[in-house]
Amino acid sequence: MSVRFPPIPSLRMKEFFFDVKDRRGVDRGISGHYTSDTTSASYTVSAGSRITARTYTFTSSAKTNGIRVRAYGYCSTSSFVAILNINNVDVISVTVTPSTSAVLMYDYIGSIQSSTSITIKIDLRNTGTADITVNITKVVIIAGFMVNTTSDVDILTVNLDQYDSYMLRVNGNFGYKIGVRYWFIGNRKTTATATFYSTLQNEIQSGTYNASAKDDGDTNDIFFIRTGDYSTSFTIRGRVNASGDVIIITSIRAQVILRACNRDKYNHRDIWEVIIREKGLAHIVSRHVTIVGTYAFQYAVVTQDRVSTVYATSTGSDITMSYIIQCGDECTCHIDCGDDSYGYGFFLYLSIIILGE
Repeated sequence: MSVRFPPIPSLRMKEFFFDVKDRRGVDRGISGHYTSDTTSASYTVSAGSRITARTYTFTSSAKTNGIRVRAYGYCSTSSFVAILNINNVDVISVTVTPSTSAVLMYDYIGSIQSSTSITIKIDLRNTGTADITVNITKVVIIAGFMVNTTSDVDILTVNLDQYDSYMLRVNGNFGYKIGVRYWFIGNRKTTATATFYSTLQNEIQSGTYNASAKDDGDTNDIFFIRTGDYSTSFTIRGRVNASGDVIIITSIRAQVILRACNRDKYNHRDIWEVIIREKGLAHIVSRHVTIVGTYAFQYAVVTQDRVSTVYATSTGSDITMSYIIQCGDECTCHIDCGDDSYGYGFFLYLSIIILGE
Protein backbone atom coordinates (compact mmCIF):
# COMPACT_ATOMS: atom_id res chain seq x y z
CA MET A 1 0.00 0.00 0.00
CA SER A 2 1.38 3.41 -0.93
CA VAL A 3 0.64 6.85 0.44
CA ARG A 4 0.48 9.83 -1.90
CA PHE A 5 1.25 13.33 -0.66
CA PRO A 6 0.08 16.51 -2.38
CA PRO A 7 2.82 18.25 -4.35
CA ILE A 8 4.78 20.92 -2.50
CA PRO A 9 4.39 24.22 -4.29
CA SER A 10 7.68 25.65 -5.52
CA LEU A 11 8.57 29.13 -4.38
CA ARG A 12 9.39 31.78 -6.92
CA MET A 13 11.49 34.87 -6.17
CA LYS A 14 10.77 38.31 -7.58
CA GLU A 15 13.12 41.22 -7.10
CA PHE A 16 13.41 44.98 -7.45
CA PHE A 17 16.82 46.52 -6.77
CA PHE A 18 17.95 50.17 -7.13
CA ASP A 19 21.21 51.71 -5.92
CA VAL A 20 22.72 55.13 -6.65
CA LYS A 21 25.39 57.41 -5.21
CA ASP A 22 24.43 60.42 -3.09
CA ARG A 23 25.26 63.50 -5.20
CA ARG A 24 23.38 66.19 -3.29
CA GLY A 25 26.54 68.17 -2.50
CA VAL A 26 27.94 68.34 -6.03
CA ASP A 27 27.75 71.66 -7.89
CA ARG A 28 27.08 71.01 -11.57
CA GLY A 29 28.89 73.99 -13.06
CA ILE A 30 27.78 77.32 -11.61
CA SER A 31 30.33 77.41 -8.75
CA GLY A 32 29.13 80.71 -7.32
CA HIS A 33 30.34 82.47 -4.20
CA TYR A 34 28.61 83.22 -0.88
CA THR A 35 29.99 85.13 2.11
CA SER A 36 28.05 86.04 5.24
CA ASP A 37 30.45 87.87 7.54
CA THR A 38 28.71 88.57 10.84
CA THR A 39 31.82 89.84 12.61
CA SER A 40 31.01 93.14 14.30
CA ALA A 41 33.82 95.69 14.60
CA SER A 42 34.29 99.43 15.18
CA TYR A 43 36.36 101.74 12.96
CA THR A 44 37.62 105.24 13.69
CA VAL A 45 37.28 107.53 10.68
CA SER A 46 39.14 110.80 10.93
CA ALA A 47 37.48 114.06 9.89
CA GLY A 48 37.46 114.44 6.11
CA SER A 49 39.07 111.01 5.48
CA ARG A 50 38.16 107.75 3.79
CA ILE A 51 39.15 104.28 5.04
CA THR A 52 38.69 100.67 3.94
CA ALA A 53 36.94 98.80 6.74
CA ARG A 54 36.63 95.35 5.12
CA THR A 55 38.19 93.62 2.10
CA TYR A 56 36.99 90.41 0.47
CA THR A 57 38.59 88.62 -2.48
CA PHE A 58 37.42 85.62 -4.51
CA THR A 59 37.77 84.29 -8.05
CA SER A 60 34.61 84.29 -10.12
CA SER A 61 33.78 81.17 -12.10
CA ALA A 62 33.11 80.99 -15.83
CA LYS A 63 29.35 81.00 -15.07
CA THR A 64 29.47 83.87 -12.54
CA ASN A 65 28.30 87.16 -14.03
CA GLY A 66 26.32 88.89 -11.27
CA ILE A 67 26.70 89.94 -7.65
CA ARG A 68 24.62 91.18 -4.73
CA VAL A 69 26.29 92.91 -1.77
CA ARG A 70 24.44 93.90 1.41
CA ALA A 71 26.31 95.73 4.18
CA TYR A 72 25.06 96.70 7.65
CA GLY A 73 26.48 99.29 10.02
CA TYR A 74 25.85 102.48 12.01
CA CYS A 75 27.30 105.52 13.71
CA SER A 76 25.48 106.87 16.75
CA THR A 77 26.86 110.43 16.58
CA SER A 78 27.06 111.49 12.96
CA SER A 79 26.17 110.79 9.36
CA PHE A 80 28.80 109.09 7.20
CA VAL A 81 29.19 107.83 3.63
CA ALA A 82 29.24 104.09 2.98
CA ILE A 83 30.97 103.15 -0.27
CA LEU A 84 31.10 99.81 -2.09
CA ASN A 85 34.20 99.41 -4.24
CA ILE A 86 34.56 96.46 -6.63
CA ASN A 87 37.92 96.02 -8.37
CA ASN A 88 38.90 99.64 -7.65
CA VAL A 89 35.63 101.09 -8.97
CA ASP A 90 33.12 102.79 -6.64
CA VAL A 91 29.80 101.21 -7.62
CA ILE A 92 27.61 102.74 -4.92
CA SER A 93 27.94 105.57 -2.39
CA VAL A 94 25.26 106.15 0.24
CA THR A 95 24.90 108.65 3.09
CA VAL A 96 23.94 106.81 6.28
CA THR A 97 22.16 108.89 8.94
CA PRO A 98 22.93 108.54 12.67
CA SER A 99 21.54 105.47 14.43
CA THR A 100 22.14 103.58 17.66
CA SER A 101 21.72 100.16 15.99
CA ALA A 102 22.65 98.50 12.72
CA VAL A 103 20.87 99.50 9.51
CA LEU A 104 21.16 98.20 5.97
CA MET A 105 23.58 100.70 4.47
CA TYR A 106 23.13 99.52 0.88
CA ASP A 107 21.82 96.63 -1.18
CA TYR A 108 23.79 96.55 -4.42
CA ILE A 109 23.07 94.30 -7.40
CA GLY A 110 25.23 94.48 -10.49
CA SER A 111 27.31 92.68 -13.07
CA ILE A 112 30.84 91.38 -12.61
CA GLN A 113 33.35 89.81 -14.96
CA SER A 114 33.49 86.04 -15.19
CA SER A 115 36.65 84.02 -14.55
CA THR A 116 38.55 86.80 -12.82
CA SER A 117 39.72 87.89 -9.38
CA ILE A 118 37.10 90.00 -7.63
CA THR A 119 38.09 92.34 -4.78
CA ILE A 120 35.31 93.94 -2.75
CA LYS A 121 36.03 96.79 -0.36
CA ILE A 122 33.65 98.18 2.23
CA ASP A 123 34.81 101.81 2.51
CA LEU A 124 33.75 104.55 4.93
CA ARG A 125 34.09 108.31 4.47
CA ASN A 126 33.72 111.00 7.13
CA THR A 127 32.57 114.27 5.60
CA GLY A 128 32.37 116.04 8.98
CA THR A 129 34.87 118.07 10.97
CA ALA A 130 35.29 115.67 13.91
CA ASP A 131 36.45 112.06 14.19
CA ILE A 132 33.69 109.45 14.32
CA THR A 133 33.34 105.76 15.17
CA VAL A 134 31.50 103.59 12.65
CA ASN A 135 30.36 100.07 13.46
CA ILE A 136 30.17 97.45 10.69
CA THR A 137 28.06 94.51 11.83
CA LYS A 138 27.45 92.33 8.76
CA VAL A 139 28.48 91.96 5.13
CA VAL A 140 26.78 89.54 2.72
CA ILE A 141 28.18 88.76 -0.75
CA ILE A 142 26.28 86.57 -3.22
CA ALA A 143 27.83 85.98 -6.65
CA GLY A 144 26.72 83.60 -9.38
CA PHE A 145 24.78 83.30 -12.63
CA MET A 146 22.46 86.30 -12.82
CA VAL A 147 19.07 85.96 -14.50
CA ASN A 148 17.53 89.40 -15.11
CA THR A 149 15.93 89.12 -18.53
CA THR A 150 12.30 88.42 -19.40
CA SER A 151 13.48 86.39 -22.42
CA ASP A 152 14.61 82.79 -21.92
CA VAL A 153 18.35 82.24 -21.52
CA ASP A 154 20.37 79.03 -21.40
CA ILE A 155 21.69 78.73 -17.85
CA LEU A 156 23.56 75.44 -17.76
CA THR A 157 23.89 72.11 -19.54
CA VAL A 158 24.22 69.29 -17.03
CA ASN A 159 26.16 66.25 -18.20
CA LEU A 160 25.87 63.33 -15.80
CA ASP A 161 29.21 61.63 -15.13
CA GLN A 162 30.43 58.17 -14.10
CA TYR A 163 29.50 58.82 -10.47
CA ASP A 164 25.87 59.38 -11.47
CA SER A 165 25.50 55.82 -12.79
CA TYR A 166 22.90 53.67 -11.06
CA MET A 167 22.26 49.95 -10.59
CA LEU A 168 18.82 48.60 -11.48
CA ARG A 169 17.64 45.01 -11.44
CA VAL A 170 13.97 44.16 -11.95
CA ASN A 171 12.40 40.71 -12.13
CA GLY A 172 8.66 40.86 -11.68
CA ASN A 173 5.71 43.18 -11.91
CA PHE A 174 6.74 46.53 -10.41
CA GLY A 175 5.70 50.07 -11.30
CA TYR A 176 8.59 52.54 -11.33
CA LYS A 177 10.37 55.19 -13.39
CA ILE A 178 13.98 56.42 -13.33
CA GLY A 179 14.35 60.21 -13.24
CA VAL A 180 16.57 63.19 -12.50
CA ARG A 181 15.80 65.82 -9.88
CA TYR A 182 17.58 69.18 -10.12
CA TRP A 183 17.45 72.22 -7.87
CA PHE A 184 18.81 75.75 -7.58
CA ILE A 185 20.59 77.38 -4.67
CA GLY A 186 20.80 81.16 -4.74
CA ASN A 187 19.08 84.45 -4.04
CA ARG A 188 16.03 86.30 -5.40
CA LYS A 189 14.93 89.90 -5.52
CA THR A 190 11.77 89.45 -7.54
CA THR A 191 8.24 90.81 -7.80
CA ALA A 192 6.89 87.99 -10.00
CA THR A 193 7.35 84.23 -10.16
CA ALA A 194 10.26 83.33 -12.44
CA THR A 195 10.14 80.52 -15.01
CA PHE A 196 12.72 77.73 -15.13
CA TYR A 197 12.61 74.44 -17.00
CA SER A 198 14.86 71.94 -18.74
CA THR A 199 14.95 69.60 -21.72
CA LEU A 200 14.08 66.63 -19.48
CA GLN A 201 10.84 64.98 -20.51
CA ASN A 202 7.67 64.95 -18.36
CA GLU A 203 8.93 67.42 -15.78
CA ILE A 204 7.00 68.08 -12.58
CA GLN A 205 7.42 71.31 -10.63
CA SER A 206 7.78 71.45 -6.85
CA GLY A 207 4.82 73.34 -5.45
CA THR A 208 6.83 74.93 -2.65
CA TYR A 209 10.17 75.55 -4.33
CA ASN A 210 8.98 77.26 -7.48
CA ALA A 211 10.94 80.54 -7.84
CA SER A 212 7.99 82.54 -6.53
CA ALA A 213 8.23 86.29 -6.07
CA LYS A 214 10.38 87.04 -3.04
CA ASP A 215 13.28 89.07 -1.71
CA ASP A 216 15.64 86.55 -0.13
CA GLY A 217 17.70 89.26 1.51
CA ASP A 218 20.88 87.79 3.00
CA THR A 219 20.22 84.11 2.36
CA ASN A 220 21.69 81.66 -0.12
CA ASP A 221 19.41 78.65 -0.12
CA ILE A 222 17.24 76.29 -2.19
CA PHE A 223 14.50 78.17 -4.02
CA PHE A 224 13.61 75.89 -6.95
CA ILE A 225 13.15 72.10 -7.44
CA ARG A 226 12.06 70.24 -10.56
CA THR A 227 12.00 66.56 -11.59
CA GLY A 228 11.94 64.91 -15.02
CA ASP A 229 12.60 61.61 -16.79
CA TYR A 230 16.14 60.26 -16.81
CA SER A 231 18.62 61.61 -19.33
CA THR A 232 22.41 61.69 -19.30
CA SER A 233 22.45 65.30 -20.51
CA PHE A 234 19.96 68.15 -20.23
CA THR A 235 19.92 71.92 -20.59
CA ILE A 236 18.32 74.22 -18.05
CA ARG A 237 16.75 77.48 -19.22
CA GLY A 238 14.84 80.28 -17.57
CA ARG A 239 13.78 83.90 -17.22
CA VAL A 240 12.35 86.40 -14.79
CA ASN A 241 8.82 87.55 -15.53
CA ALA A 242 9.00 91.21 -14.52
CA SER A 243 11.39 93.90 -15.68
CA GLY A 244 13.84 94.77 -12.90
CA ASP A 245 13.62 91.37 -11.20
CA VAL A 246 16.93 89.64 -10.47
CA ILE A 247 17.88 86.10 -9.50
CA ILE A 248 21.45 85.06 -8.71
CA ILE A 249 22.05 81.31 -8.92
CA THR A 250 25.09 80.20 -6.92
CA SER A 251 24.72 76.45 -7.49
CA ILE A 252 22.71 73.90 -9.47
CA ARG A 253 22.51 70.37 -8.06
CA ALA A 254 21.20 67.20 -9.70
CA GLN A 255 20.47 63.65 -8.53
CA VAL A 256 19.41 60.43 -10.28
CA ILE A 257 16.33 59.13 -8.47
CA LEU A 258 13.36 56.83 -8.57
CA ARG A 259 10.63 59.23 -9.67
CA ALA A 260 7.67 59.53 -7.33
CA CYS A 261 5.02 60.02 -10.00
CA ASN A 262 3.58 56.53 -10.57
CA ARG A 263 -0.19 56.09 -10.27
CA ASP A 264 -1.78 53.07 -8.60
CA LYS A 265 -4.27 51.04 -10.61
CA TYR A 266 -7.21 52.30 -8.55
CA ASN A 267 -6.31 55.86 -9.47
CA HIS A 268 -6.04 57.09 -5.88
CA ARG A 269 -2.67 58.86 -6.14
CA ASP A 270 0.22 59.39 -8.52
CA ILE A 271 2.95 59.86 -5.90
CA TRP A 272 4.49 56.39 -5.60
CA GLU A 273 8.19 55.64 -6.13
CA VAL A 274 7.61 51.88 -6.51
CA ILE A 275 4.37 49.96 -6.81
CA ILE A 276 4.56 46.23 -5.98
CA ARG A 277 2.17 44.11 -8.04
CA GLU A 278 3.33 40.73 -6.74
CA LYS A 279 1.90 38.47 -4.02
CA GLY A 280 4.03 36.83 -1.38
CA LEU A 281 6.31 37.53 1.54
CA ALA A 282 8.36 40.67 0.93
CA HIS A 283 11.68 41.68 2.48
CA ILE A 284 12.29 45.41 1.95
CA VAL A 285 15.54 47.23 2.70
CA SER A 286 15.93 50.91 1.86
CA ARG A 287 17.85 54.10 2.50
CA HIS A 288 16.36 57.48 1.76
CA VAL A 289 17.74 60.99 2.19
CA THR A 290 16.24 64.45 1.86
CA ILE A 291 17.15 67.73 0.21
CA VAL A 292 15.33 69.65 2.92
CA GLY A 293 13.41 68.65 6.05
CA THR A 294 12.94 65.25 7.73
CA TYR A 295 10.61 62.60 6.31
CA ALA A 296 9.64 58.95 6.79
CA PHE A 297 9.56 55.83 4.63
CA GLN A 298 6.01 54.52 4.24
CA TYR A 299 4.67 51.16 3.10
CA ALA A 300 1.04 51.25 2.01
CA VAL A 301 -1.56 48.76 0.85
CA VAL A 302 -3.80 49.98 -1.96
CA THR A 303 -7.32 48.63 -2.32
CA GLN A 304 -10.25 49.76 -4.40
CA ASP A 305 -11.69 51.98 -1.68
CA ARG A 306 -8.61 53.32 0.11
CA VAL A 307 -4.86 53.64 0.64
CA SER A 308 -3.74 52.33 4.03
CA THR A 309 -0.28 53.01 5.44
CA VAL A 310 0.60 49.86 7.38
CA TYR A 311 4.21 50.67 8.23
CA ALA A 312 6.27 53.85 8.57
CA THR A 313 9.71 54.65 9.92
CA SER A 314 10.56 57.55 12.15
CA THR A 315 11.27 60.80 10.35
CA GLY A 316 14.80 61.86 9.51
CA SER A 317 17.04 63.30 6.83
CA ASP A 318 18.90 60.01 6.31
CA ILE A 319 16.92 56.87 7.19
CA THR A 320 17.83 53.20 6.66
CA MET A 321 15.16 50.55 7.26
CA SER A 322 14.52 46.80 6.93
CA TYR A 323 11.03 45.32 6.97
CA ILE A 324 9.28 42.01 6.27
CA ILE A 325 5.60 42.03 5.29
CA GLN A 326 3.02 40.13 3.29
CA CYS A 327 2.27 41.65 -0.12
CA GLY A 328 -1.26 41.70 -1.43
CA ASP A 329 -2.87 42.93 -4.60
CA GLU A 330 -1.01 46.24 -4.84
CA CYS A 331 1.43 47.73 -2.35
CA THR A 332 3.64 50.79 -2.47
CA CYS A 333 7.00 52.06 -1.19
CA HIS A 334 7.04 55.80 -0.69
CA ILE A 335 8.89 58.63 1.04
CA ASP A 336 6.61 61.09 2.77
CA CYS A 337 6.85 64.33 0.73
CA GLY A 338 9.21 62.61 -1.66
CA ASP A 339 6.73 62.77 -4.52
CA ASP A 340 7.75 64.92 -7.46
CA SER A 341 5.24 67.64 -6.62
CA TYR A 342 7.24 68.22 -3.40
CA GLY A 343 10.66 66.91 -4.40
CA TYR A 344 12.07 66.84 -0.87
CA GLY A 345 13.40 63.28 -0.66
CA PHE A 346 14.56 60.29 -2.69
CA PHE A 347 15.87 56.74 -2.38
CA LEU A 348 19.58 56.03 -2.55
CA TYR A 349 18.93 52.31 -2.12
CA LEU A 350 15.83 50.15 -2.39
CA SER A 351 15.81 46.35 -2.37
CA ILE A 352 12.54 44.38 -2.54
CA ILE A 353 12.69 40.59 -2.55
CA ILE A 354 9.40 38.68 -2.71
CA LEU A 355 8.93 34.97 -2.14
CA GLY A 356 5.65 33.65 -3.50
CA GLU A 357 4.06 30.73 -5.23
